[in-house]
Amino acid sequence: MDEYLSETVSISVNERNIARSAEPSMPEAIGSGVVKSVLGKGGAAVVYEIWNQKLEIMRAVKLWRPFLSEKVLKRFETEIKITAKLHHPNIVEIHNVGEWEGLPFIEMEKIDGFSLKELLKKRGVLPYEVALAVAICLCRALTYAHNHIYNLFGRRFRGVTHCDIKPANIMVGFSGTVKLMDFGIAHPASVPKVSGHNKITGSLQYMSPEQLGARKIDPRTDIYSLGVVFYEMVSGTKAFPAQSMEELIKKRNSNDFVALESFCKDVPQKIRSIISRCMEVDPDTRYRTSNELLQDLERAYRKITTIPPEQIISRFMSGKKLRKKQNIFSSVPVILLATLGLLTLTVTAYVMKDTFHEWINPSEKTILDQSQNSFYQTDDQVSDKNLPVDDHQAKTAPQKKPVSVSGSNTAKVVQRNRVRKKTQQPVVKKEKPAVVGVKSEKSIESYEDELVQNQVEDKNEETVTDEVILDQIQQFIDNKEFEPAKRLCKEFPIEDAEYFLIYAQLLAKQGQFMAAIEQAEKSLNYSSKRKSSEEIRGDMFYIKAQCLGAMFKQKGDEDIGQKAMEAWYDLKYMYRSNTSHLRYKHADKEIRNISSALQQM
Repeated sequence: MDEYLSETVSISVNERNIARSAEPSMPEAIGSGVVKSVLGKGGAAVVYEIWNQKLEIMRAVKLWRPFLSEKVLKRFETEIKITAKLHHPNIVEIHNVGEWEGLPFIEMEKIDGFSLKELLKKRGVLPYEVALAVAICLCRALTYAHNHIYNLFGRRFRGVTHCDIKPANIMVGFSGTVKLMDFGIAHPASVPKVSGHNKITGSLQYMSPEQLGARKIDPRTDIYSLGVVFYEMVSGTKAFPAQSMEELIKKRNSNDFVALESFCKDVPQKIRSIISRCMEVDPDTRYRTSNELLQDLERAYRKITTIPPEQIISRFMSGKKLRKKQNIFSSVPVILLATLGLLTLTVTAYVMKDTFHEWINPSEKTILDQSQNSFYQTDDQVSDKNLPVDDHQAKTAPQKKPVSVSGSNTAKVVQRNRVRKKTQQPVVKKEKPAVVGVKSEKSIESYEDELVQNQVEDKNEETVTDEVILDQIQQFIDNKEFEPAKRLCKEFPIEDAEYFLIYAQLLAKQGQFMAAIEQAEKSLNYSSKRKSSEEIRGDMFYIKAQCLGAMFKQKGDEDIGQKAMEAWYDLKYMYRSNTSHLRYKHADKEIRNISSALQQM
């Protein structure tokens, strides 16, 4: 009975019994591959694991049972159209749809792991840092879904309310990935839905009081259900154990669940408070938005550990020991030693400052200060030209002169500012006696040697590499000399990914954001001599997100705001394994700002 109350109910009991008895025969092949196994069975569908030979990957196919009422077909159509429009790291991806022997199916990505329902059954209670990490990933998916703008059945909507958050609809991968799936009973968040009397849609164990009480449903419904799932993860027990629907409804309406404080005292108070607020009967006393909930979850997480949520989940799934944030008092001896060492170095440097005066240069600027004005260099990718130099280097290094570009002389300008190859050795002049009878101070041999030297230099003048040109363009951009930079870009198109990224910077600096995005995306079609493919992808995502963010600030358009938030999500996901990276932090901040702005529209 408890298992039944945990399933999704959207049809009558009689219809469900017919559906269960109508078991489809197992296909040999379906979708893009060959069936390997059965992953799961539900009241309306069966999920198969298939092997795609061409791509050499496993996928999952959800095949509807032969019982096809109009209501079930409507659920299927809604799930396809809504899920296909959602693209987020924590939402399952749809790859294909079709029919097998007249039965509709959805082909989607297959996660190498377990459903949260299976995980809880195998492991029981989850460590609270793992449960918190899973909750963060789910809340990220909801924040995205609740703010997504899309078209459905010829109408324009904003936001999707899932309405069926439960452990069976959450996949946890061995890699630490958490995916929300099954949007079969989801509906537009911008259109509050009212359930009719005697109609229950959702999972009885996890649905909100408003779903049970035929009241208006909005995104706060998902917040409630997430709270119930979170309760089960940290406690190992269901929040509302019941043997009948009547008993469950009575407990839910009266908010009759055992407080975590009474039997989960090891769980931090902040986590217990978050769960309690999510599970408030009155929607107005819950978190207003999933983004507000996400901020609280991440604050609580940062107090426990500095490891990214995906890594914590991955370590738990692989059976490794979880690393927690080190207690500051256990580090006191190390801190004292480090402080004494630093003090010793400081005193030594002060005593020897007359001998090593170049160590101390109060006029130096930090790398961060010098990169503040750059549209592109707001992270740790700072070129050598921004590094501070000491007094000795400043005096001896050759000084770069300002370069001007005019017309067709651009190539000559680049040549005059080239970087010569270090392997070329200067010609050494031979000392020879002066020839008698020559009145000049220089001998004939000296003139010949000088002529050879000039020829070598002239030959060097003709050697201009792609890297030299790219560095020159970047220098113009950094100096805000946009016209000469643009002229160089047009005169020297280079088939290198770095070229398109630099060109994109230039266009973005001039406010041509769409053109900048187009150039940045071209970089993915080319290789680079100096940058790895990961660096190219990171740079492209960063430029695209900044451009869309700037466009949203200018125009305040909801469509652009949604695209900007998705672009920042892509960037954040790319740097998810390094949450201390400046780009990850920048993306996180922009997502919050854009989400807040969209909420106010």
